Amino acid sequence: MPAPSAHELEVAELRARVAALEQALERRSQELRQLQQLACLDDLLKIDQLCTQFGRGSGLGFDPSSWQESHRMQPSDAEETLRQLWRSLADAESANGA
Repeated sequence: MPAPSAHELEVAELRARVAALEQALERRSQELRQLQQLACLDDLLKIDQLCTQFGRGSGLGFDPSSWQESHRMQPSDAEETLRQLWRSLADAESANGA
């Protein structure tokens, strides 16, 4: 059986990265659902305000009101977004003591 090509290796690596991101998203979604069940409405509103302010101050650009719609994908868009998502995972892991 021939060795996998560079393209096949890259696809496998990207699939693994996507799987890791999906797992992290699922974990965070579960945490948020638990938080919604436990926190009162006032606390949830305060958390939302803090997260919104943090998002704006961090310059990550994940606030939909700051997006500019376009049907064209810029090569730097995907790489920048992936870098920020990976950084957020690393930050979360270090905060959890992993």
